[in-house]
Amino acid sequence: MSIKDNLEKAANKKQMHEAIADMFERNTPVAKKSFDISEHNFSCSNFKACKPSWVGDDLQVEIVDSDFTHYDAVINKQDAIAIAKALGVTGEDLL
Repeated sequence: MSIKDNLEKAANKKQMHEAIADMFERNTPVAKKSFDISEHNFSCSNFKACKPSWVGDDLQVEIVDSDFTHYDAVINKQDAIAIAKALGVTGEDLL
């Protein structure tokens, strides 16, 4: 990496830190990207299909096996948090 690249990277980091500090001073929320889990393609290569849907506030994932047997897994918010922690998901990953 060149000196110019390092300086640009440092400047971008400084801008990011200043923006975060400004956000906290003004107490404004971070803009989140819109995300619709029903449009996510699950990586379930050993199954025929994985279809997410909502059951109240819980996420339901329907799994269709190779013999077309249907299974449902219901994941609530606490389950999702535990999974995210196990995978090492950080706040940055969610932006």
